Amino acid sequence: TGTVGGSDYGDPEREGGAHNVDTHSGPMPAFGALTADELAAVSRYVRESLAGAPPATPELQALYHEWAELAITNAEAGDLVYGTTEPDPDRIAQAAGEG
Repeated sequence: TGTVGGSDYGDPEREGGAHNVDTHSGPMPAFGALTADELAAVSRYVRESLAGAPPATPELQALYHEWAELAITNAEAGDLVYGTTEPDPDRIAQAAGEG
């Protein structure tokens, strides 16, 4: 329950500040039946609403969907290793409209 190594999550500069996740009553449910679109939407909600990130561009939304599809495929195969082992900040910056 809660987080390991800290209790605050999110941008402290956004309206409402960071959230103290240690106040929640239990672990987040697994939501094993989410579609790729739903998983991408949850990821965007956390990033944009809780962490204060700007709204995703259409290109970044497509990446979220790609990552969600990969996560579902890996989970169904019993392989929860990230498909991208090397960071690709240029691709992410470009999709976010920053590159």
